Amino acid sequence: MFRNGQTAFVNSNTNFVLVNQGRGTVQVAFNTVYPGPNGVTLKGVYLKQLFESIAARGGEGVSGVNLRITKSGKLLGATVAGKPVVDDKLYTVATIDYLADGNSDMTALIQAEKRDCPPGATLRGLFMDYVEQQTAAGKKITSRMEGRITVED
Repeated sequence: MFRNGQTAFVNSNTNFVLVNQGRGTVQVAFNTVYPGPNGVTLKGVYLKQLFESIAARGGEGVSGVNLRITKSGKLLGATVAGKPVVDDKLYTVATIDYLADGNSDMTALIQAEKRDCPPGATLRGLFMDYVEQQTAAGKKITSRMEGRITVED
């Protein structure tokens, strides 16, 4: 389900910590992510409302989107996979249950056409599966700034 999501986001208060480059441990990775994944299917009109909420908060952790916002929290533009959001198109958003419930001013998510949380799935479990796969393949886990949210004057 989450592999097919067009976008994903978490709020900036999500339980993540900075991990310096070097030898990480499973315990550090385990402690940085918590349970509660959801797949939410929204019409584009509500996705735009969600992006407006994200802009009003000065940005959040997003993936699969590019947002242009002002310093004062207004949404100037938004794309999903490089394309403008279409009001009547359905979009799948991976997020956490706390936000899917409309908390942290993310009330647009309450308008979901569909909400799916696989039985027994946790964000922590999905993340740890990824870490194990990458480690088994001899790959380093890295991060980079991608400019997903641009703040303009």
